[in-house]
Amino acid sequence: MELWEHESLKTKRRRLIRTLVERGVGNMNRDQELSSDYVESCGLECPECSSQEIIGGEFLADTSTVSRECHCEDCNSEWTEVFNLVGIDNIQRAVI
Repeated sequence: MELWEHESLKTKRRRLIRTLVERGVGNMNRDQELSSDYVESCGLECPECSSQEIIGGEFLADTSTVSRECHCEDCNSEWTEVFNLVGIDNIQRAVI
């Protein structure tokens, strides 16, 4: 059986994008690829090794962005999660 038959779809996608970028064909760099995969996993998997052993720090906020530093216990990768304000929900109007 071929190597690619045992790989997950995410691993195949990463390998394909990496190959295209190395050849100058793709327009997505490795950080963009990892960021996209991380968001797709809802922040539940390390962007580098796909482990779920993630430790998140405290949330830091500025005007419209919240961020926090994260660390993978398995591969020791570090990254910053970034959250943007996209809207509001569940509005309770005051009765006057």
